[in-house]
Amino acid sequence: MATVTQKPPWHIGPVGMLATLWGAVMAGEELIRRFELTGYPEPLATWGAQLAALPDGAGLVWALGAFAALAGGVLLLLREGLTPVILALAALALAVAAGWAALAGAMTVAQPGGQAMIGVAVLGVLFWLYARVQRGNGALG
Repeated sequence: MATVTQKPPWHIGPVGMLATLWGAVMAGEELIRRFELTGYPEPLATWGAQLAALPDGAGLVWALGAFAALAGGVLLLLREGLTPVILALAALALAVAAGWAALAGAMTVAQPGGQAMIGVAVLGVLFWLYARVQRGNGALG
C-alpha cells in the first residue's frame, strides 16, 4: 500500500476508476478472444475478429498492454508509486501492437479496428501522463 501522507486530489478516484475500467474492458476482451468463450458482446464482435487477425506477436504484445493497463488502473486507485511505470509499459505495448498491425497490413486507420487501436494507445499515453504528474505532485507513493 502507498505511504502517501497528503490528502489525495479529488480527481484521483474518478480517473483511477476510468483507467481501471479501460484496462478491464481490454483484459476481458482478451480473455474472451484467447479462450474462445461464447457470448461475445455484440459491440466487440467486429473488434474481436479484427484483433484475431493480428500477427501472433502483435497479439501477444496487445495482450501484455491490456493486462498492464488493468494493473496500472488498479495501482492508480491504490495510489502506488509504481503506477506511472506500469502505465508506461501498457501505453508502449499498445502503441507497438498498433504499429505492428499497421505495418503487417492487418489493420488500417480506415478500419474501425485500426481507429480503435490508435484511440486505445492514445488513452494509454494520457493515463500515463496523468499518473506521472500525480507522482510528481506527491499524490502517489
